[in-house]
Amino acid sequence: MHTQRPATPSAWQQSRTRRIVFTVLVILVPLWILLRNLFGLTEVALMWLPPEVLGEMLGESDPDAGADDIAAFEAERAHYMAIGVMSWAAVLSAFAQWRRPARRVGSMQLLLAIGLGATVVYGLSGTLSEWLIEEGLLLAPIVLLAVFHPRARDLLRPAGFDVPMAIAALVAAVPWAAYAVVNAVLQLGDATGDPHVEPEHWATNALMGITLAAAAAIGSSRADGTRLPAWIAVGGTLLFAVHSLAFPGAESGLGTVWAVLAIAWAAGFAVLLVRRIVLERGVPVLPADTPTTAEPAAASTADR
Repeated sequence: MHTQRPATPSAWQQSRTRRIVFTVLVILVPLWILLRNLFGLTEVALMWLPPEVLGEMLGESDPDAGADDIAAFEAERAHYMAIGVMSWAAVLSAFAQWRRPARRVGSMQLLLAIGLGATVVYGLSGTLSEWLIEEGLLLAPIVLLAVFHPRARDLLRPAGFDVPMAIAALVAAVPWAAYAVVNAVLQLGDATGDPHVEPEHWATNALMGITLAAAAAIGSSRADGTRLPAWIAVGGTLLFAVHSLAFPGAESGLGTVWAVLAIAWAAGFAVLLVRRIVLERGVPVLPADTPTTAEPAAASTADR
């Protein structure tokens, strides 16, 4: 099977100084991303709970809460679930660099996509100073990690694609792009009449759409370390789609039809991913009439 051939490292890439700087960055940057997303990581579990149970857990139970308050919370569920999906995608991609980073090109590419995507979508609202501080504190460490990465030259170098997975990724990219655009447009709305604008919830869901589309595209490439992005595309899509079915009244939910289609896509992409993994491991898929006696098997092994 074809795999990405590393670019010839330069003298700077092989220098001791660069390796020391990367070692420091690869420890600190994932921890920083984890710190930023600690609350978000819990959203994946919390957003399945009834509002009264969630209120008691967080110590914010309001005995005077009426139907309007509960309806307002229910409308936010998909936004908080998107925060959870984004948090897990960023944290997993970052901590993947802790183990053999030279083989985690795909995870680093996805982390870059998340940082760049956040910089763009969150730039749709708020002041310039807020944008520079908040998004700069996310993007700058990620860019530094990429610059000092042992495979920095491969992060933007094309590596080819697994054709069936690339077609599936393209199929997913179209609706996710439309989803991102719709939510981005809503983020540009009037904050006084829309309670989701000021906390940038529409922008978060737009970023989730961009991230899941990017994860599928990166996961379909033949760069090294693309399995994690592919599984993030599968898991994130499946999780958000099932949540949309469970809570159909939430803002930015997928709706019944699109949620079912998303689940079907996630299942299909997972099948293609497992097929690719099997082929890359060299596991033979034998026809039904292939002899399975010990003698031919031994001969076949000797031939290899």
